[in-house]
Amino acid sequence: NKNNGAKMYVIDATIVSKSTCGLNNEQLLYIGNNDDGSVSATTPLIMGATYGLTTTRNFSFYDGIIKGKTAAIDDNSKITNLPTGYSALVGEEVIDGSTYHTRYVGIGETPKSCQIGTTKYETLQGCINAAPNNTHTVIEFLDDISESVTVAANKNIEFDMGTYSLSITNNVPAITNRGTLLITNGSVKNSGTQGAINQESGTFTMTGGEVIATGTKQAVYITGGTANISGTSYLSSKTSGTPQGGTMERATVQVVSGTLNLTGGTIVGVSSHAVSNEGTVNIGTNDGTVDITTPVLQGKVYGIKSTGTFNFYDGIIKGETDAIDGTVSATETGYQVANGTDGVYTTAYLDLINNNNSINPNYSPLSMDPLMDGLMMDDIMSPLVMDENEMEEPKEVEPEVTTKEEPTENVSEPTSEVETPSEVETPSEVEPSVGDAIVPVEVVDSTEEVIPSSEATPIEESKVEEINVEDISSPIELENPDEVQDKEEEVSSPLVGEITEEQTPFKVNEEESTVLEEKIDEEKVEIEEGKKSVKVETEVDTNNKIEENPPTEELITNEGSTLIDVIENSLIESVNN
Repeated sequence: NKNNGAKMYVIDATIVSKSTCGLNNEQLLYIGNNDDGSVSATTPLIMGATYGLTTTRNFSFYDGIIKGKTAAIDDNSKITNLPTGYSALVGEEVIDGSTYHTRYVGIGETPKSCQIGTTKYETLQGCINAAPNNTHTVIEFLDDISESVTVAANKNIEFDMGTYSLSITNNVPAITNRGTLLITNGSVKNSGTQGAINQESGTFTMTGGEVIATGTKQAVYITGGTANISGTSYLSSKTSGTPQGGTMERATVQVVSGTLNLTGGTIVGVSSHAVSNEGTVNIGTNDGTVDITTPVLQGKVYGIKSTGTFNFYDGIIKGETDAIDGTVSATETGYQVANGTDGVYTTAYLDLINNNNSINPNYSPLSMDPLMDGLMMDDIMSPLVMDENEMEEPKEVEPEVTTKEEPTENVSEPTSEVETPSEVETPSEVEPSVGDAIVPVEVVDSTEEVIPSSEATPIEESKVEEINVEDISSPIELENPDEVQDKEEEVSSPLVGEITEEQTPFKVNEEESTVLEEKIDEEKVEIEEGKKSVKVETEVDTNNKIEENPPTEELITNEGSTLIDVIENSLIESVNN
């Protein structure tokens, strides 16, 4: 029924189509008779292979049943009149193995699709219209809804869809927004020839859920206002080609004018671009930090094609032909656009600007340390290289050998640390006579580190002169070779510089030490905290000479002096000579 002003009455009839809709109406339509006092749920019958009824006008439903495989009535068909006390009930039937959706007149509650608070409504548009103007209102979905709705400029609506969907199958968008609309979950779908969401003015915000266009048009078509997409939102479409009268190819999200702010989520262009832009697109947030993982734009051709303003602050863009077709207007301060590939798509992301303002081919998105960016491992691990002309030849310094003037009980040892001490050759063992003076000698382990004496005074490096190693390391020769001297320590001043094995301190033969210690026990020499002097039990003649086995050189002891003092003085005198 297409005639202007015409009316169609279906009172007692059966209308069946095996290939398309049962009845297509564009004018006034009345199904059944409201004046006979009775209601039939079976007659008239309108049945179609797709829809039972499609109409661009509201219609009156007084009797009968409508059946269709896709749906009983299409999304644009609205029932405005029913018999008093009756409702348009919903059901299903299986006919010849196929499931048909049904609407029929019966007694009962008409199914409700959504609610505001505790008030339920049959249609989504009815909920939107009932919302107070300029007041944020949450509409909760109670079921899947097949309906095309418009949010007026004075409405502030939030769809809480849960797991339900809002879908449309014909040539109208599922949602037209001119006010303020927020979608947090659920699914908006369009398999027809129009976009899923037309953003004409106002503000559309999506923080979760999905918008999927499986027909020929966009998921979101922006001709004005602002669209904000973030969170876990997912948008995709199979659209392609160029709109009639347009200059930019279609994309999953197409910005003809207005603004798209994309701070999260994923946009996929199955057949074309993820985003096409002739207005303003901001990807990410200009906040001083860069995230190269989200949001994601992935296109069959380009990730984004732009002839408008395109600011790139976060995320990654992918395209099989290229990631970006167009000019990037601005990036995060200190960053530039870098390109890569994942094997299928060419990718674009933000990378720190190198000193030479070129893309670092060794950059890895896994590392975003600005201090290490642009540095190669060889730069970090290589030692410092100096020019040969800048290196000076080391000056030879000859060490100076000095000795202490006043010997003490603790003879100072070299201050330089000895790396590997070695045992120094000692004179051949001399069998002492009974009358010889015996002095206890401590055996020094040749593997122990020599500890510098606190009394030793280092010589300035500039005054150190070269010495003969043999002068230091060789044993001291006495005038009388038969005289046994203590070889425990070598009297010398510390040297500044490296000490070789030949320069290690003098060591006493362990076997000789054992003999001396046995003689100490025999002679009973007692030294305890300075309380007693060392007394030697020997026979001395009237001329103070040792009678038995006297040495060739006299040893004269002054009253009050110990034999240790005499031996030390003798050693010092020999060294000085």
